[in-house]
Amino acid sequence: MKKNLNRKGIWIPLDILENTTLDSTNKILLSEILSLTKLPDHCFASNKYFGELLGLTRSSVSKRISFLQEKGFIKTENKYENNHCVGRIITEGNVIPQKNKTISNKKGGSSFKD
Repeated sequence: MKKNLNRKGIWIPLDILENTTLDSTNKILLSEILSLTKLPDHCFASNKYFGELLGLTRSSVSKRISFLQEKGFIKTENKYENNHCVGRIITEGNVIPQKNKTISNKKGGSSFKD
C-alpha cells in the first residue's frame, strides 16, 4: 500500500465503537468508509485498498462491505462506462450505528471517569 505522509490514522466515532452488531474489523472498515464519504468525490476506494489497509483479502473485504450494506450502514453504486463497471461509489446509509446499551461506568480498569 502506498504510504500517505499526511495520514495520521483512523478515527472511530463512539457510536460505531460501542456498536454491538459490528466486530472490530467492521468498525474500522466502516469508520474508514465514512471518513472517505466526506470527500468531494465520496468514497470510491477499492476492495484492494481496504484489504491492504486491514490485512484482508479482497474477497473478505467484499463480504464485509456487503454485510455493512445489508445492515444499512452504507450504500454502494457501481459506475459504468461503455457497459463496463469501472468502479464503485460508497455513500453513508440510512442506519445510524446503535450504541451499546450495556456499557457501564464501573470503576477499576475502565477508561470512564466519574
